[in-house]
Amino acid sequence: MRISGAVISLWCWGSMTATVLSLSVCPPQIDSRADEVLPRALPSAPMRLAIYPPLLASYLTIDGTSAHVLAVSEAERKSIASGLFGRIFPSIKSLSVVPADPEQMLLLAPDKIIAWSWAPAELGKVGIPIERMDTTDLIGTWKRLGQIAQRPERADDFVSSFIQHVGRLIETIADLPVRKDQHVIIVWRNGPEGWNVASSGHRQAQYLKKLGAAAPPEWLSMKGITVGNLRVGVETLLNLDPDTIFLSCCAPLNDNPQTFYSEPVFQALKAVQNRRVYKQPSDGTRMDALVEWPLLLRWYAELLYSCELGRTFRDDFTRAYSQIYGITTSDDELNTILFMNENSLSANYWRFTRDVQNEGVPVETCQRTKT
Repeated sequence: MRISGAVISLWCWGSMTATVLSLSVCPPQIDSRADEVLPRALPSAPMRLAIYPPLLASYLTIDGTSAHVLAVSEAERKSIASGLFGRIFPSIKSLSVVPADPEQMLLLAPDKIIAWSWAPAELGKVGIPIERMDTTDLIGTWKRLGQIAQRPERADDFVSSFIQHVGRLIETIADLPVRKDQHVIIVWRNGPEGWNVASSGHRQAQYLKKLGAAAPPEWLSMKGITVGNLRVGVETLLNLDPDTIFLSCCAPLNDNPQTFYSEPVFQALKAVQNRRVYKQPSDGTRMDALVEWPLLLRWYAELLYSCELGRTFRDDFTRAYSQIYGITTSDDELNTILFMNENSLSANYWRFTRDVQNEGVPVETCQRTKT
């Protein structure tokens, strides 16, 4: 099977409430020989690429092969190789590590480098062409990577599929006859002291608002926070007192719901009392690429509206990875991705187990959000 940029068969994302939704736009598949050097349409496309930003999974998906990537950051290589992409692209385990010293880059001899626009000026002095990324916007990033890989049509296919899937989910949520504007925060820690809270400029916070959650600036007791994240202490978390807490999957400190449930200082939080603290799923890619993003949003939605939405996440995930990457995800792999053990004490997380998928939600076991 060869790489194809054509639209493939319908990608059905399952039922939402009583309606079965299917979309006609679907991204191209990955070639079954993804680790081989495949013919390129244009000879100037990178053949020995070094990537500094955490964009390896996105680039591999757009390019369709790992054969043209030479080096990435050590953290990126370890993270991606340990997840499903380690099965899809086995050779990424042996990729070189991009050096901190620009002069050492000459020893690797890449034919092109991807770097953030704010990368040190010294990097440009080594004489290797640099493609600078000046956007962190999801769609803009994928379009830019499509240009670099000289596969813009593939990137456009992924963008079109993403827009339609996310748009349909947002429409479905908007039509639900339930209370919206839940107070939701995304938190993580990079060190033992203090927490980071996603503010209005954070991509996940922006999409949570589209799913009906209250935007952080509408209820955060702080002014002027418009981008990125806000560093806060425990006292601020207690003052925020959210209905639901989502824990980042991939922060340096591996917090899970038990971090909140077991600490006396957090017992006054509504999210703790109602057992609504959840660790985000992770497949090794932080679930932040165009393929995974609709899946992450579906996960959010099923927890925000557990009594209204059907249970389709596992089937959606399996179908997406089968159609795009050509692999079958096992129940054990999905349990790991979903952090089933870590989230087992949280409200309504039973919905993500295999034996209850696609069944009706028993009213007596579905715990609605209390505010």
